[in-house]
Amino acid sequence: MPVGVSVSGGAEAVGVAGSEHGGKTLPAQPDQPQQPQQPQQPQASLPLERLRGLTHIEHIREQLSLITLEEAAVDADLDAILKSRSAIETTLGSLELLRPQIQMLRTDADGLVTVIEKTWSVAQGISGKVRQLDLEQSRVKTTLQLLDDVQELKACAFGAQRAIARSDIETGADFIARFLRFNVEPVEEIFVHTMVMADDQDPGFMGISATDGSTSPGVDDPLGLMGPSPVKSLRHAQATLTNLLMDEFDAAVQANNPDEIVRCFKMFPQLGKAELGLDKFAAYVCGNISQFCHEGMRAATESNNRRNMYVDLITRLFEVIASMIDRQEAMVESHYGPGRMLSVIQRLQREADIQSSILIGGLMEARQLKRKVKDIQAYEDMTRRKHQPANAQPAEPPVDSRELDHILGEIAAICQKAHLFDRFLRVRASGEVVKLREASEQEKAGAFFKGQSLKGMPIPPEGSDGLNKSSKLNDQVQTLISYFVSIEDYFIKCSIEKALTIDEHDPSSLTSSCVDDVFFILKTCAKRGISTSDADCLCALINSIGRLLEVDFMNVLQKKLSQAFSSGSVDGKDSKSGFLTTLNNIDVSCEYTIKLAQEVEADIPWSFAHVSELSREKIKSCLSTLTEHAVKFKNILQTWLENFFNQTVKPRIRPLMQSVYADIRYVLSEDEYMQYEATDPFLRRFASTFTKLISPYQSSLTEANATATVSLILEHIARDWERHVFTLRFNQLGALRFDKDLRGVTAFLMSYTGGAGGGDTTGWGTRDKFTRLGQVATVLCIETVDELLEFWGAKAGPISWRFGANDVRKILALRIDFQQDEIARLKL
Repeated sequence: MPVGVSVSGGAEAVGVAGSEHGGKTLPAQPDQPQQPQQPQQPQASLPLERLRGLTHIEHIREQLSLITLEEAAVDADLDAILKSRSAIETTLGSLELLRPQIQMLRTDADGLVTVIEKTWSVAQGISGKVRQLDLEQSRVKTTLQLLDDVQELKACAFGAQRAIARSDIETGADFIARFLRFNVEPVEEIFVHTMVMADDQDPGFMGISATDGSTSPGVDDPLGLMGPSPVKSLRHAQATLTNLLMDEFDAAVQANNPDEIVRCFKMFPQLGKAELGLDKFAAYVCGNISQFCHEGMRAATESNNRRNMYVDLITRLFEVIASMIDRQEAMVESHYGPGRMLSVIQRLQREADIQSSILIGGLMEARQLKRKVKDIQAYEDMTRRKHQPANAQPAEPPVDSRELDHILGEIAAICQKAHLFDRFLRVRASGEVVKLREASEQEKAGAFFKGQSLKGMPIPPEGSDGLNKSSKLNDQVQTLISYFVSIEDYFIKCSIEKALTIDEHDPSSLTSSCVDDVFFILKTCAKRGISTSDADCLCALINSIGRLLEVDFMNVLQKKLSQAFSSGSVDGKDSKSGFLTTLNNIDVSCEYTIKLAQEVEADIPWSFAHVSELSREKIKSCLSTLTEHAVKFKNILQTWLENFFNQTVKPRIRPLMQSVYADIRYVLSEDEYMQYEATDPFLRRFASTFTKLISPYQSSLTEANATATVSLILEHIARDWERHVFTLRFNQLGALRFDKDLRGVTAFLMSYTGGAGGGDTTGWGTRDKFTRLGQVATVLCIETVDELLEFWGAKAGPISWRFGANDVRKILALRIDFQQDEIARLKL
């Protein structure tokens, strides 16, 4: 083996049996099982450069054999090609025969291309001529149409001039309406060029006078392009007819001739003066409204009935404006186009502001609202002073409540009418804005409407109604609302004070008269606040009602209760009756307060449907605050019921229950048990004693107060009975008897408190108060001490024990037949 042979040469060779490593040939691998293989491509020889680098004899021999195989394959391919030579030569000969035919086809194709190019150039020339002819034809048509327009305009000018001469405005308006449909700019350009050419030539060019532009007599003018422009004549006629129409309209207004006014009003759009016609008509309508208001004021002033004068006048003012809009809308839309009524509505809104401001100002002055509000504020400041002389006389109210009631009714009615009127105007104006926007879009698409074009006419933006957001009427109403809130607050306060002053108690009634009087006034005032249709006004009024109920009503009732307690006169018959009546007054007041809030809330959806959702939520928030006052009053009532119970009722319970407990034992023999079973002395005594204890309060208190008092009595009876049980001793029969007594008392109380006026219809309240006693009976009734473990701790199940382990042992110790050591060993 030679040393230093290149390893890469032998390793990269394809098909080499062995490889070299360290100059030695690796031993042949032992035969392994042959795996099925895919057919392989024949091996190729190495390139010449690689062959020159081979030094191993085996590699050289192998490459030689591969080259020999390749040479044989090449020789076979050459033989196959030589064998197919005759077929190839035959095919080439066939192709050579086709050469003349192909040459002829090429010559024909070149000739066809030449013909097509000539035809295309001729077609191009014809097409250009046709296009030029079409252009000339369109120009001729345009010229003919212009000549027709010129003749039509001249006829219109002639007709308009004759109508002016005869003062026939209607005929002249028809000619002007025809003129306004034309596009007169090309016609004007024609006559401008004609005059320029006449100026550039001799003065007598084409018979046209250089001074006035008129044609000379005898000059032939077949096209009608000589002489003055008919457009100028028609515009002059339009101005003349407009002046004549305005004079006739003004004369009709002066003569108060409605038919003539409507006739003239319909002709303004024909003259292209739609805005002028709408302005004149709106001025006429506003003048009628102003005259109507002045006459109404004068008639009301001269008459003796001035009580509701301003409300009636404002109502009639709004009704007249609304009826005018209803009557004139169809006529305006018919002759002026859709959406044109908007300008009239805008003008009527301004006139309504003027006239309503006059009427509301007259109301404020006649009723002296500003002075009354100042007097009320001064009176309230004086009554709120803390340091007053002891001998100071109470200040007299500055204004009579009956007069204030009438003023408040007037203000509420005016505010309601103003809100309704404002909503009416805005709904109608919004509809006109929609029509105007649609008409503008249709006009852009080529539609034609009667009246003047909408181009350049301002259209309110999306979401706007085109009216002033804050009108003078709204400002005046807000001023009235501020007066209304101040006067209503004072009126409620005076009414509460008066109701408390004249308070009377009918023996057949559980409450006194002040409760019904006060809440009748509050309900009336709340309804009046709703009628204003102003959310802020109603919110302020609801807040005032809650504050005045607490400060001027509930505080007075609490003072009466405090005085009765401080003097110790609750036990007296008359004092006790007055005390219970006051408690009933507070209870019924709580109920009425909640009911008042519910009634107001029920009116919100339809009375304030026009306001925003935020305003409605604001009203509901104020109503929830008013309901919170009722909860506060209930807490105050509960406190006074507990005070009354502790001072008056509680001291009577123990002596009465001692009479029930007397001679009752629970260490019984079988004979004694049977005797108790037959007579049931405990239940009979308890029923008699409880009825005697509760019946006076049952008939003197409201249902809620009676229920609360019974609840306090039952709680105290349960505690006292439990205390007494722990002083007794029991055996098995006695425990069973105690359990029956407890069940009988519970059943009696459930039937008693669940009846008329009891309030505890389910009986759960009564059961809950005697739960501890029931658990005492359960422990006492077991047969053995260990039996307690069956329903104690983890085995308690639904039982929620209210005694601890030590208390249970004390209860078990009450059984004389249980051993103390067994009780002590009990694992609880």
